[in-house]
Formats: sequence, C-alpha cells, structure tokens
Amino acid sequence: MPTPPPSTGPTPRRTRVWLGVLGVSSLAGLTAVVGGLVAGAPGCASTPSSSVPDATASTPAPAAPSGGALPDLTKEFETGVCEEIRGASVPGADSYFYGELSLSGDAVSGLETWWLNANKAWTDVGGTSCTIRWQLAGTKTTTSACRDCDFGVQVAGSPETGNSKCPEPLLKREARSQELRYDVKLSSNGEAFIYFAKSGKLLAQGFHRDGKVVYRTQHQCKWF
Repeated sequence: MPTPPPSTGPTPRRTRVWLGVLGVSSLAGLTAVVGGLVAGAPGCASTPSSSVPDATASTPAPAAPSGGALPDLTKEFETGVCEEIRGASVPGADSYFYGELSLSGDAVSGLETWWLNANKAWTDVGGTSCTIRWQLAGTKTTTSACRDCDFGVQVAGSPETGNSKCPEPLLKREARSQELRYDVKLSSNGEAFIYFAKSGKLLAQGFHRDGKVVYRTQHQCKWF
C-alpha cells in the first residue's frame, strides 16, 4: 500500500478497534506510520517495546458474527474527524487501508483498498468520498524483520481504477502498481497482525480463520 505522509493537523481522536473474535475481546489504542498498532499486541522480535503505544479507553468490541464469518472491519471506520487544521478548514479526508488475504498452500491472493471519506472543504472544491483498490497476487515467504512472525508474504498489487470515484489527479498520483512485503503473525485466538517486512513495524491488525485474513489500519487524516 502507498504510505500517506503523517498528518500535519491536530491528533485525531482514537478510533475504536475490534480486538475480539469468537467471543474474545480487549481494548487498545492504535498508532503507526499509516495504520493501527495494537497496544499489547504480540511484538515483533526486532521491534522495540517503545514502538507499541499505551492502551486507551474504548467501548467494548461488538460480538463476533456467528456462522464462521470474519468481522467486517469497514463498519468500524470513523468519519468526520478530519475537518480542520488549527481551526482552519482544509480539503482532506478520513483515511484507512483495508486488506484481505487468501492463503492456499504457498499462494497468496487478495485485495487492499484505500478508503477516503471526503470532508466538506474537499467536497466544496470537487473532491468526493471514494476508494482505490489493488488486487494482490503472490506467494508466502520466510519472515524478514519480524523474526517471531509465522510467515511472510510477497505480493504484487495491481490497481483497479475503472470503478473508482476518486478525482483523476489523485488516481494518477496514487493508483500505481505496488510490490508489497509483509510479515504476518496469526494468534491462536483468531487475531492477525501485519508487519512491514523491512522495518518490522506493526502496520495493521485484524482476524484470521480457515486461510483467510482480514486487516485494517488506524484512522488517519489525509490532506490535499
């Protein structure tokens, strides 16, 4: 996934995160370059403990869906957070990345979606809420920076722009082919943790079951 620059505005309020599956839940605060680092998450062996944020209060996670379905993490996306910088309206959007991986032997497929919810200032100058999706295809690999992860993945991301409502300049700038490498840790309670393979930084968090992994990053403001 492309890495949006750090927000220059005030720190947004913490987003709620599902940390439970099959009746298991906990509370966490998240922070990262682009995504959610779970407080108290299993740390990568090469990642210092100082990189894991302190937990913050949150409402209890909803009960996990029945019937073997993984949670729909997009239902937890916050909106209306990114309106102003130091009291001034600035074109921008609430920003998340959401991903799905399907594992079959050593083959990996799936998708990543950049989700943008436009604020009023961006809408006023022609912006709109939109998504950019990449189809993923690749293989499992050995782990890299995260030595205690279960496996790595190396995937090529091919953008699908035909159905995107994002403005053309944004698509030209951001909707590019990607070569992605992640380290993945799957916990026995159904939680999944996605790390950058090169740095070992925890990128995103979600759930896994039966060869399927879903994950999402923390809320971030994207300014235009």
